[in-house]
Amino acid sequence: MIEISVNTAIAKSNIVPPFSLSSLSATFPFSTQHVLSRIFLSHPRQHSYFSIFHTGSVISRSSGSVQDIERSFYWLRSFLAPFNLELSTHYAVLNIVASSDIAPALNLPTLSRHLPHCSYDPSPSLSVGGYEHYVNCITFRFHKAKPRYTALIFPSGNVIFTGFKTIDKLRLYISKFSSILSETILNHPEVLAK
Repeated sequence: MIEISVNTAIAKSNIVPPFSLSSLSATFPFSTQHVLSRIFLSHPRQHSYFSIFHTGSVISRSSGSVQDIERSFYWLRSFLAPFNLELSTHYAVLNIVASSDIAPALNLPTLSRHLPHCSYDPSPSLSVGGYEHYVNCITFRFHKAKPRYTALIFPSGNVIFTGFKTIDKLRLYISKFSSILSETILNHPEVLAK
């Protein structure tokens, strides 16, 4: 069985209408970072972060596991109660991001010529915290239709999987990807880094 590490799980819920965010925003002012105005909150003991929007939408970013989503929303319900805000008991998982060391070191330019449904452009850079970072990975798309399940393959053999809404679906597609990659390595051993 392939070992999977869930890096983050993102979910959405809503504050039950009618509601007013005035008492909450008096204590936790709305941020105007980026384009959207939102209130940022974080769980004090868990790596969970929340964005609360004027519309009452709540986005949770929880690290560690899907179970962390349930725990973090439970905490947020208790946290919002003194502000006369009720968080819905329903939520939808929007994205699970996970990683796995699925292969030995890889030669990405060679692998990209043999792996189907992929693109490789090592030149783009990612801006994080005002610094530019070189990104060297292959983007593998499981299919063109939505939902867009994606695997980012790095030279180390580490793969990051994004776009999944359930752990079962994630495990299924990781297994499919592992088979595709194993077959590619078997048929084209030159894809392994020397």
